[in-house]
Amino acid sequence: MFRRPTLVAANLVAALVFGSFFATIFQASLFMQQVLGYSALRTGVAYLAIAVVSLAVAGGVAARLVDRLGVGWTLALGQSTSAAGLLLLARAPVDAAYWADLFPGFALVGAGMGFSLPAAQVAAFIGIEQEISGVAGGMVETAREIGGALGTAVVAAIAIARADDIIAAAGSVPATRTLALTEGFQRGSLVAAGFNAASILAALVVLRRAERSASPAVPSTEPALAD
Repeated sequence: MFRRPTLVAANLVAALVFGSFFATIFQASLFMQQVLGYSALRTGVAYLAIAVVSLAVAGGVAARLVDRLGVGWTLALGQSTSAAGLLLLARAPVDAAYWADLFPGFALVGAGMGFSLPAAQVAAFIGIEQEISGVAGGMVETAREIGGALGTAVVAAIAIARADDIIAAAGSVPATRTLALTEGFQRGSLVAAGFNAASILAALVVLRRAERSASPAVPSTEPALAD
């Protein structure tokens, strides 16, 4: 299975995509609850922007783009959109308002995932025979989970380090802690956007090359006709 370049490239991209996405969900939850004072329920409702936009894009646009542009370009477009959303989130102030400061970034992240998820799934099955398609699906799902775990760990570590630096320099009074958590969230958003940038490079350099060289195996779904 690891000798199939398209599948390996799809696993790499999936790991990077979910490294950014899972980390964003984790640290944005902490930012909304610990800095902005959102309840757990309100935090969940805030994420509807990501979910609804992602579903709309995946169901209405992504499939046509995959057919027209291929999975590599579709993934690059999706991850560029997510990166733009994270750059907006990296500017969120201490007193961030949902509609002005969080919603635009969440919507762009959702749109990016709407493009990226179908493309990554399609990429995993290019050139894969039907009898081993289950293994291919399991591999890309495992890559998503591993990437998500590692991405969350990296982004959280960097965000915490930034917050600790500010607290060490200015003291641990409540106002300083709020500022430290905000700057940690901002720094973490930039790092998550870096994962998006890496996934764009992987999609265009590695996946596109593998996609061009692959010979898709299209299993027959029609019964053979007797002469």
